[in-house]
Amino acid sequence: MPDSPSPAGTLLPRRAVLALFPAALGTFVLGALGCKGSPTIVVPEIPDEPLPDESPARAFVGSYRFVGGDVERAAVDRAIDTAIADMNGLVRGIARDRLVAANGVPSELAIVGGGNLLAVVVDRLPYTGRLDGIATKVKTSTGDVMDMRYQIGPIIEQVFFDSEKGRVNRFELRGTQLVMHVRVHAQVLPREVVYDLTFERVVPA
Repeated sequence: MPDSPSPAGTLLPRRAVLALFPAALGTFVLGALGCKGSPTIVVPEIPDEPLPDESPARAFVGSYRFVGGDVERAAVDRAIDTAIADMNGLVRGIARDRLVAANGVPSELAIVGGGNLLAVVVDRLPYTGRLDGIATKVKTSTGDVMDMRYQIGPIIEQVFFDSEKGRVNRFELRGTQLVMHVRVHAQVLPREVVYDLTFERVVPA
């Protein structure tokens, strides 16, 4: 598979990038609040061709390391507590445990692409979708299957959804940093879980 150029001109081997991620990230809402088993999903392979020259996604290609520290980790906890504050005690405890497990902060992530496909890779799991915004089925870190689509522009919007829950990740470049704006919602949650995570682009040695 060919290398992918970063905005700085550094070549990032796609296969190497896909293998970089030991960090844990529970990407989705509440396995305990109604998620069910689903059929196996085949993850499409990124084609051996570059992203289109005119695609804004080219600027995002690369690997990133979390730099938000304890401040942003604490903000995730506060966002969860705010979302469940109006639930009764027993349900609130269960919901909090599941949300904490499903919203761990990743130490690293990557964005790779080729042809008409783009993938955000977290914990060795690529979430691969189409540049044209058509939804595809993806298997989440909790083992559930959801619909996912990308909206590509100056900000990349990654939307996961089914009939009961969803998550929106908005990726924004700020110089050498990538800010991931997260919004998690579910029918069983009184409020959305909203927080930001900050990553720094990793330049290969």
